[in-house]
Amino acid sequence: MPLTTPEEQAIARLELYNGNRFDPVTNVRGLAGIGYKTNGTQAWNDTGEVANAVARLADEVASDETTVTAAVATVIAARDATI
Repeated sequence: MPLTTPEEQAIARLELYNGNRFDPVTNVRGLAGIGYKTNGTQAWNDTGEVANAVARLADEVASDETTVTAAVATVIAARDATI
C-alpha cells in the first residue's frame, strides 16, 4: 500500500503551492495573478494524482477489511467447532 514515487512527488509539490501572487523569483509556487497559468496545470495534475492515490488506498483498505472479516469468521467457526 505504499505511495508511488509520482504520488509522493505530487504531495511534496502540493505542500509548496500557495495563494499568493506568482513571482518568478520570489514566489514561484504562487497561484494568484499569472501563477494560475504558470503553475495551474501542474497544481491540477498534482491534485488529481493525490486524489487518485487516496482512492487507490481506500480501495486497498476496503479489500483488506473484506479479507480480515472473512478470516475472523473462519477463526470463530473453527473455535466454535473445537469447543
